[in-house]
Amino acid sequence: MHYTTTTPVQATLPPHATLVVLVDPISTTCRIAQEISKRGHHLAALWTKRYAGDSPEQREKRSPSKYGCSGLRYKVELQEGRDLTWDDAANSDESVEIIMAVVKEASRSRNLHIVGCIPGSGLTRASRLADALSAKLGLPTCLAAPSSYSACSSPISAALLPLLFLAASESPGKMMMDVRNKKTQQNLLKAAGLRSIRQVCATSLNTSITHFLENEKYPIVVKPAYKSQGGIKLCRTKSEATDHFLDLISSGSGNNVEVICQEYLRGTELIVDHVTHRSKHKTCMVWKYDKRPANGERGVYFGMIPVESNSHEASLVIPYVRHCLEALGVQNGPSHAECILTAGGPVLVELNIRAHGGDGSWSHLAKALTGGYSQIEASVDAWLDPEAFDQLPDVPRSPFQAHGLQVHLVSYSEGEVISTPGFEVMQRLPSFVSLSSSVTIGSNVEYTTDLATSPGVCLLMNKDKTKLDKDVDFLRHLEEINGLFTYKTRVESLARPTAMTFGLAAAQQHDSSGHRRIKSHMDHMVRPSLLRIQSNDRPELARQSMMMKRMTTLDASKEVVVVTDPYSTGCLVVNEMSSRGYRVIALWTLGFSDEMKTHTPMAAGTMKYHAEVTECETLADTIEAVYKAAGALRVVACLAGGEAGVDCADVVSERMNLRTNGTQVANRRDKKIQQELIRDAGMRSVRQAAGKKWEDVVEFLQTEDTARANSRCRHEKRETGGGEEMGGCGGVFTDRGEFQLVNISFSLGISALTDILAYYFIESSSNLLSCFLSPQIIEQNYPVVLKPTDSAGSDGVKLCHNLVEAKEHFHHLFEVEAVNGGFNTEVLCQEFLRGKEYVIDQVSREGVHKTMMVWVYDKRPANNSAFVYFGMVPVDPNSIEAKILVPYARGVLNVLGVNNGPSHAEVILTPTGPCLVEMNVRAHGGDGNWRSLARGLTGGYSQVEVTVDSYLDKKQFSVIPNLPPSPFKASGQEIILVSFSRGKVIATPGYDVIRCLSSFVYMETGIKVGSWVERTVDLLTGIGSVILMHSDKQMLDRDIARIRQVENNNELFEYERSGAMFTAASQRHLSEIIVQEGDDF
Repeated sequence: MHYTTTTPVQATLPPHATLVVLVDPISTTCRIAQEISKRGHHLAALWTKRYAGDSPEQREKRSPSKYGCSGLRYKVELQEGRDLTWDDAANSDESVEIIMAVVKEASRSRNLHIVGCIPGSGLTRASRLADALSAKLGLPTCLAAPSSYSACSSPISAALLPLLFLAASESPGKMMMDVRNKKTQQNLLKAAGLRSIRQVCATSLNTSITHFLENEKYPIVVKPAYKSQGGIKLCRTKSEATDHFLDLISSGSGNNVEVICQEYLRGTELIVDHVTHRSKHKTCMVWKYDKRPANGERGVYFGMIPVESNSHEASLVIPYVRHCLEALGVQNGPSHAECILTAGGPVLVELNIRAHGGDGSWSHLAKALTGGYSQIEASVDAWLDPEAFDQLPDVPRSPFQAHGLQVHLVSYSEGEVISTPGFEVMQRLPSFVSLSSSVTIGSNVEYTTDLATSPGVCLLMNKDKTKLDKDVDFLRHLEEINGLFTYKTRVESLARPTAMTFGLAAAQQHDSSGHRRIKSHMDHMVRPSLLRIQSNDRPELARQSMMMKRMTTLDASKEVVVVTDPYSTGCLVVNEMSSRGYRVIALWTLGFSDEMKTHTPMAAGTMKYHAEVTECETLADTIEAVYKAAGALRVVACLAGGEAGVDCADVVSERMNLRTNGTQVANRRDKKIQQELIRDAGMRSVRQAAGKKWEDVVEFLQTEDTARANSRCRHEKRETGGGEEMGGCGGVFTDRGEFQLVNISFSLGISALTDILAYYFIESSSNLLSCFLSPQIIEQNYPVVLKPTDSAGSDGVKLCHNLVEAKEHFHHLFEVEAVNGGFNTEVLCQEFLRGKEYVIDQVSREGVHKTMMVWVYDKRPANNSAFVYFGMVPVDPNSIEAKILVPYARGVLNVLGVNNGPSHAEVILTPTGPCLVEMNVRAHGGDGNWRSLARGLTGGYSQVEVTVDSYLDKKQFSVIPNLPPSPFKASGQEIILVSFSRGKVIATPGYDVIRCLSSFVYMETGIKVGSWVERTVDLLTGIGSVILMHSDKQMLDRDIARIRQVENNNELFEYERSGAMFTAASQRHLSEIIVQEGDDF
């Protein structure tokens, strides 16, 4: 059982007639206040103007519950501006006397005696006020007064002293002004002979700043001189550093006006927590940050690890930090030093004269490691119980009394949270101590790239290090499989990225923060220019590209071929015809966009047509225009060069008595009609409904939801062809034994999950799985596919997960222009087919169908998307899959009356057999980038050449094999590039790696220097594709693995570093702190 710490704090000792004043008690100071209260003292909170006020925002800042201490109560609360006034600029004795009088009156009216005045935050204003009051009250102060520095063991030059104080007066009320200023800290260290950071500080862009920016090695750190919750930035160029410097100057007020530029320290980042009493420093804990590459960033915080006091690291950093404390005049209270252990020794980044932050969530672990105390208890001892402080060890005992660490959670996904199953499982781990997270239902989680985007902190501790390590490994595995959260579903595109979409996201506008603003549709989008790279050192490819100039008739130069809407692969078909001596007329259909007319593959070069004709309002006029364009040339064929031209080609070829598929099957491009025809023929088809208005399809969608929901209510495992589906889980077990939640990208080996969880819990495996599956997920509607009935390829195809999404996309499709021009007139709603997706490319002549190639799409979960295309792999025609798919696809062609020309079938191999997605009566698209690969696999031909044969060379068509050779003549595949990071591209080193691979043939991408890259989740975020082919399969496999390695390591691109905004982990405020009940750490 677990609970949040909302129980009111009860004093464990009889209450004293004593009062402890805390100035701005926030974050970990709330836990110090709890400890003070437990020891019987009363509490007074004095709020400076930063936290004063009655607005909801200010009240929340003061609320102990914000810092995990809901039960904390103050006997007295005073606010600056309401109860007292302090002129901190003058810091006059008179001003302090007035405040002291108010505080004393508040204590006297309650018969309480003030025994302590403690700063509660790291802000200079609060600390100075606390020390000023303490000096007036005769209580210990955090910092030494100016008079104390003459006796300080650290040598401070006389010239430097005036810079460190408000005035020359040595009154006890005059405390050090700016020892919390980062510039002052480094100056004091330098004066004391301690290693300090190279830096300059100024209030304007003066010559010293300019000189530093021009000569210092990058990256450098630019930050405000005073501690703040933001503004610390790692800058990688002079321009970036200058811009951030000026931003801080212009936006800052008060403490933020002075800005520091510092060298960037390389080494291990350590945290050293001390407590001091009368200048006696005791080390409470040394921590080390665990920073690793993740989500495209190099230094993501993965945790904070305790360091043994007798370690080499601790032996170097503890004495150094104590010298720093002396140099800064710290004589009482907690401190928190951030250091980098460089090759030359430790260097202070900054010293915070307050307790370690993070709301004190680390305290339970620290107490377990030390055997009973943490910086919190030691701080109270230093202020209120010197004898107890003297009993504390100088450093924590080594070895530690237990094993543990603070885990910073890392998210590899993003979305709106609908449940937190990972949190439930996490709390059952044997090593679990506490969980601090600001993520709740409805929160938006981002990819973790810095501390601000971490979803929380978990403390783990166990006396058995083996169990601790096992729990850490499990927690990291939970992150990697995106099992921390389940998200609200989003409309997903099922479309395959193509040359038309590579880099499409990069071409869109971004907001000032660099985030992408992509429309929900592709219409009117700015399309990127494509970068195309061809291998120039593959002799076999050069020979392959030498086309035989073969005359099909006695004088082909006197003949002309009409090609409707030639774009993408259609341009290659045109070039093949031209190479055989034919002239070509481009017949553009009505509404076909001018942009699409220029969509030409690299291999096609500049298109040259005998003539270009636009379709007329009537068929007769169109044919007349074609004949006029042909002139004396004889029209010998008419075929489609793209999806939009299929219907026109059928009508024109039929009317002109050319080889044709005819119009006996009306609207054969219509996906709804395709499914109805094959269903009537007794073939497996998709459940579907189509309509021109919502009322036409709503019944189907509701019925489909009901049917799906009924099937989900069964909790037994059942076979579903490509995998096993677990009822209630909203996912499938794939062939690889991975569990995949639809649209959540949650995959893991089910046997491994059961074994791991069963090790920890008594419940059955089904109950274990339920930890990950919220009722919202179990009750989700299964997805349906919506698309225009006559769309081209990927245009408008979306996966919708519920009725609301379906309705939204249905209406959206009628509002946007189709990719080929014109507007959609009908929308098709279909069941979502589960199984692998195959492509069957064929060419027909007079009803004889010949298979050119069978491909299978490599689709996997990635970047929190369930269906990301990773490639297209050729399938051996002698395989079981091909033997099932080819006859089915040919049967579909017969039913649809496709007797001539190329076709491109998309089929899902479901548990009940193959099922058509759609039949495209045109050549395989994708700009025909697969052509060289197909020719290498078959030994010399592809769908492009055979398409020309089917219309113009009967003899050559007759000698083409019925199926591709088995085994193939070479090994190869198309790799679709996947990005696991985001940013503005400044270099493309991955391209050089790819083009140097032994199997490299061709690469096409829309991403180049200056482009914006998003994590790949759909066709809009696709990067590009690579064709690989080699005679040696092992060489091919190595090259594929190398590309995937480059992707996984985020080495495809170098990004412009926006300058990670640093915030110390110790500064984070996390709500909802959950602890293990009954354990006393």
